[in-house]
Order: sequence, then structure tokens, then C-alpha cells
Amino acid sequence: MFCPKCGTENPEYAKFCTKCGAALAPPAGGSETPATPAQTSIGLQPNIAGLLCYVAGWITGIVFLVIEKKSTFVKFHA
Repeated sequence: MFCPKCGTENPEYAKFCTKCGAALAPPAGGSETPATPAQTSIGLQPNIAGLLCYVAGWITGIVFLVIEKKSTFVKFHA
């Protein structure tokens, strides 16, 4: 989604421009979009990956901390 004021490209779920702060139009279709990206760098939903961080204690936490590159949500839970 491009900002109508400054032309900066923004994520589809953004409500305000990341550069100038102008309000962005809601996406067509009227459906509410999620506030987080759809997937992590490992291809899972962030809430599922966050849950898996706790399955085998600190072992899976370390594994997800090492392999996750994008999601700060997953890294927090790892």
C-alpha cells in the first residue's frame, strides 16, 4: 500500500505511513486485517511458533531463537 501523501510503500496492515505518519485508507473489501504479519520466516503463524517455543522448555526456545529471523514476537517467546 502506497501513502497518498508521500508515496512511500507501507505494509498492507499499516494504518499510518511509516515515513510521514499520514493516515492510510483501509483495505478494499472492508475486512479487518491482522496487526501482525501473516507468517514468520520459518513459515508458521506467529502465535503457533510462539507456542512451540514452550513445548520442550529451553531446548525449543533456543531452536526458535536461532532459526527465526523476522518475527520479534517469536523471538520474545523463545
